[in-house]
Amino acid sequence: MLKELTIRNYTIIEELHLGFSQGLSIITGETGAGKSILLGALNLILGERADSSVLLDASKKCIIEGQFDTDTLALHDFFKVHDLDNESPLIIRREILPSGKSRAFINDTPVTLAPLKTLGTHLVEMHRQMDSTTLYDAAYQAHFLDRMGKQMNLAHEYDTLYNAYKATVQQWKKSQENLHNAIKEKSFLEFQLDEIQVFHPVEGEEETLLQQISSMEHAREILEVIQKISFDANENETGPLAQLRNHYKWLMDISPYLSDIVPLQDRINSCIIELEDIYAQLNHFGTDIQEDPQALQQLHERYDQLQNLFRKHNIQNISSLLALQKEMSDKLSDISFHTEENKRLEQEVQHLHNKTLQKAVELTKARKKTAKTAVLKLLENLRLLGMPEAKIVFEFTHLEEPGPLGDEKIDLLFSANKGMQPGSVKDIASGGELSRLNLCIKSMIADTAALPTLVFDEIDTGISGAVAVNLAQMLRTLSQGHQVISITHSPIVAAAGDTHFKVFKDHSGNTTTSAILQLSPEERVKEIATMISGYPPTNTAIKNAEELLNA
Repeated sequence: MLKELTIRNYTIIEELHLGFSQGLSIITGETGAGKSILLGALNLILGERADSSVLLDASKKCIIEGQFDTDTLALHDFFKVHDLDNESPLIIRREILPSGKSRAFINDTPVTLAPLKTLGTHLVEMHRQMDSTTLYDAAYQAHFLDRMGKQMNLAHEYDTLYNAYKATVQQWKKSQENLHNAIKEKSFLEFQLDEIQVFHPVEGEEETLLQQISSMEHAREILEVIQKISFDANENETGPLAQLRNHYKWLMDISPYLSDIVPLQDRINSCIIELEDIYAQLNHFGTDIQEDPQALQQLHERYDQLQNLFRKHNIQNISSLLALQKEMSDKLSDISFHTEENKRLEQEVQHLHNKTLQKAVELTKARKKTAKTAVLKLLENLRLLGMPEAKIVFEFTHLEEPGPLGDEKIDLLFSANKGMQPGSVKDIASGGELSRLNLCIKSMIADTAALPTLVFDEIDTGISGAVAVNLAQMLRTLSQGHQVISITHSPIVAAAGDTHFKVFKDHSGNTTTSAILQLSPEERVKEIATMISGYPPTNTAIKNAEELLNA
């Protein structure tokens, strides 16, 4: 519900502050006084574009601020998606700067026009003579039938199934793409993986190969050194081992006479044992190392193969090659997974498709049944609003595949005049006819939906008498549970309001501006009487106005 509207420096409005309440608010005033300007300002906080041409004083910025009570509206998801504070009351502000730039704020948080426009559709619904209307929207028409037939749960079940179906189709398509890419890559992966597996790399092998190659290339030099050391150790009587053995023997000879020398004797014995072990290991190396040109060639070939694999896969070491081997193996394993996943998703798509079709048939059956009742009620209401020759048809066209709204395309066909075949409301209905048709629709579902604030701009154009009375009654009934604002030239409609505002031109300053005030009961009598007979109102008009207000 719109609670307050503040306008500063907008076209011919210098400053204006309005407080609205629940029920039916009426706005009247002479042509050109600024009633449509009010709607223009309201449209700005609902996301319409603007530039500096709307400024009354080109040196100052324009500010338009609306305060809304949103307790009855389901806006939690909107605020969550756009990361905005969900505060009550909701405050929307638009600023148009002298430079022409525009700024928008929701609860003091800067936003672009896109989320503002989305939010606006939940807050206010405008019905103006020359504006497009939600009646053109197939979703709106389907929603009306679902509300009218009290089958919103069925529509929600279909919507849930359809969204699940479409989401699974997308997953299936992605799975097919992954599987296709994997299959394309499979042969190449298998070739590369086989090449690595046949080579059978081992962690640390590169260093081992280099060491083996180096040892074999210098085998003669290594053997000569080992042989020299072995001879010196085992054959040379003056070698270190022979000398140490002599030293040990000599110390043993004197140890009975000098007990303190025994530890030194033991240390020499330890050195002998250590040297014997060293020489034994050197001899072992000597048996392993030999000059073998064929074995050396094989080592070089394996090392070259390893380097080729490094270059081929743009890696630097064995660890990376082993990691690549695992990655290739995992990818090949994934192909099996993708195949199974693709089969599973295909089955899920078919299952959801069947359930969605089944629910769509059920929903269409309910809508067609509701459409018959809705047409009769709409025609009855349209006759009350001065369109006795109106014709309405809900046309259902079967779709090859279920869509967001079901398995049938819904078209609301309409004609207002005798002898005219019903056609699309977009092509046939006038602005006034659209507004009245929308009023009928809103009044029929008002008790089943949390409607936004409804604004009707001169919906009464061209009607009077009993039709105007019926229109006023319909607006009043609709406003019992929802906020309705009606700009009108009809005294009958004006008298139906709970609150009455008058827009007028103020000539007191240097420039003519537009002003608005809320009328007292006495002022309402005068204003409605003036609407009946002109200014100054006649006594008869005043009496008629009093009767209208007391009706």
